[in-house]
Amino acid sequence: VDLAAGMEWFVAGFERATSPTRPMQQVTDTLRGCVYQAHGEARNAAQAYVRANTFFPIGGEYLRTSRGFGARHEPDKAWRDALISKSMQPQDPELHRWMALLLEQSGMQAESRVETSIADALTAKTVGRK
Repeated sequence: VDLAAGMEWFVAGFERATSPTRPMQQVTDTLRGCVYQAHGEARNAAQAYVRANTFFPIGGEYLRTSRGFGARHEPDKAWRDALISKSMQPQDPELHRWMALLLEQSGMQAESRVETSIADALTAKTVGRK
């Protein structure tokens, strides 16, 4: 929650300082989704991730390498690549399922449930574009 409070300030400043062009909007929506997620607001986070509408095929590759590092019991590298993947494809429910598993393995049950809720919302397509 402390991290989210700091990010909230950063994201709000970023939103004020940047023009509403599509590339900047992708960044802002992804960051805004992270803030919502940190507050446990899974539905709002999923909506922000969908609005970001980013798609970089290499994001899928980072998810794959993250899973590989997880299988090799290298959690730091698994997290690094999962976060890189999230920056490129935040609307990918499989990424959020993987991150839920990483969180669960780290003993962060509440955070894991939020990731699972986001993945479920993205899978069910219950989030609308705004």
